[in-house]
Formats: sequence, structure tokens, C-alpha cells
Amino acid sequence: MKLNVSSIKAHHFSAMYNIHISDLKKAEKHSLRTLKLDALALPHYAMITRICIYQRRYNAASDYISMGLNIYPEAIPLIELRGTTNLLLGNIEEAIEDFKSCLKADEDDPKYYANLGYAYAKIGFFEKSRIIENKLEALPIKKDTGYFDYALAILKLGQSDIKGFLIHIEKSAAYGIGFIFGELLNNPMFSEVKKNDRVQNVLAKFNHIILDKSINKVKKPSSVITIASLTNESLTIDPQDISYIEANDNYATIYWYDSGVLTKKMLRVTLKNIEKQLLASSYIVRCHKSYMINLNEEMQIVGNTRESYFESSYLSIRIPISRSKRKSISTLFEAEK
Repeated sequence: MKLNVSSIKAHHFSAMYNIHISDLKKAEKHSLRTLKLDALALPHYAMITRICIYQRRYNAASDYISMGLNIYPEAIPLIELRGTTNLLLGNIEEAIEDFKSCLKADEDDPKYYANLGYAYAKIGFFEKSRIIENKLEALPIKKDTGYFDYALAILKLGQSDIKGFLIHIEKSAAYGIGFIFGELLNNPMFSEVKKNDRVQNVLAKFNHIILDKSINKVKKPSSVITIASLTNESLTIDPQDISYIEANDNYATIYWYDSGVLTKKMLRVTLKNIEKQLLASSYIVRCHKSYMINLNEEMQIVGNTRESYFESSYLSIRIPISRSKRKSISTLFEAEK
């Protein structure tokens, strides 16, 4: 770039490099530069979309996908990214249709099967997911390249088969495929398993570095409590393991780490009720009318005074912060560091 600041290839590869080291701000800067230099090139739209997905900016990702598809409506890489974005936004039926379109275009790509099987499993259609898995395993393709195991790892993750996911992601990484590291490090699809020790070992070996172990902060002595609900169901847990809690009317979904895997359980109980039950755990605070967050999570506050969020590479979503609570929450968050 010193020789030619307008080199599209240089900016493209710089974006790829910064994704690999998880410097998404720099990656975005170079990716936007490629778009400015060539606004009709579809790979540039795919790159900036992927970066927005990694940043959990799903609405921005959708906007770039629309721009690219306006240029070429049948661009399969963008349709796949639209499926991924829909998946992460919770628009599962739309995601399924996108992944079906990808499969129709290329029936030999194992990742398209994996995406579809993952989506089916996420809405409880496990029989359909297993049918897709059987089709994936029966593909007449070379299966010792790592890409095949990577696809199976995605599908197993969607099925909540963590053991199967770990087996296939380790096999896939053993082949040394470069893109796997960037995906494990940044893709929100893998956020729920990133704190698992075996995933951490894959990341460390693949990048030839020892990862920062501060993600698993030293815990205080266990103080197990039972979170009661309005039914017979309850959840016995160490509050330190809680990541966040999401409420919807009279129901709350509690997300916590079990052996480094983000696990969830829905209870019929209001967020206000849970807030009272967790009063002794001062590091778990209500940051929004629909969310509570563990301030000891490895995360940062992003946004501005109008709109701000907690963001973490270990979570697939941004946790919103109410405007009225931003100042007090920021103070508490800094105090917990």
C-alpha cells in the first residue's frame, strides 16, 4: 500500500489479515476502501458483510447484502451470508429458504448442507436436520480435506451435539485450513463454545500462540443458589456462571456457562423477580428492561449516548443498555474490571 494506496488487492488482503487477528475495526477500514475503489465488485460486498456479522451488526450486514444483490440478484455467496444473517437475527424460516437456494445452486458443497441442517435443528426440526446430515455424509466428494469435517462441526453445533462438534472441529483444524481460525475467533455462530477448553486449544495451536486466559477469570468460592419460577421448574446454579438473562413478558431465559459452553434455560418468571433473587450477586445487574448482564463477562461497551450495547466475542448478540442506565452501568462495569 505504500507503493500504491489505491491497490484494491492490497486493501482486500489487509482486510483478510485483520480478520485473522481479530482486529475488526482495521478490517472494516480496508474493506470499505475496496468498495470505494470498486463499487460493483461483489466480493467486496461479501467481505464487508462478513465483517459486519463478526461485529454483531446484523442490520448493517443486511444493508450491504441488499446492495450487492441489487447488482447481481443470484450471487450465491451473498445469499449464503443473508441466510447466516437471518439465522443470527432469529429469522430461521427465511434462513432456511436462503440455504435451500444455495444448495440448489451447488449440491456438492458440504457447507450448504451444514447450514441448512443447523437451521432446521435450531427450530426443533431434528428429524429434518438428521436427513440433511445423512445427505451430507453421502456426498461423493473428497472428505479428507478438513472442509468436510468443518461442515459436520457446524451441523453438530446446531444439533447441540457439543461432543460431535468438538470431534469434527479438531479434525478439521488438524488439516491446517487457514479460514477456520478466523471463523472460530469471530463468527457469532461459534460464540457459545469459544470458552470451551478444547476450542481454546484449537485456537492456540492453530495460531501458534497462547491465548489470553483472562477470559476465564478467577472465581470466588462457589455460592450456589436456586432460581425459582412460577412453576415447579427451577435452576440451581453458581451465579458466577451466568452470562446474561433475557426476558420476554413473564418468561426469562437464563444463559450460563457449563464446561465452557453457553447453555440456556427458559423459566416462567419475570425479570424483576429474578433481579430480587440475585440481589446478593451485585455483579449481575439489570442494564435494560429486557436484560440482565454479568459485569464480569469479557466484553466492552460500544455505541454512543443515544444507543449503546455490551459486546463480546463470546456472545452472538449485543446486549442493549438503556439510555437512562448508561452512566450508572458504565461506572459499575469499570469498577468490576
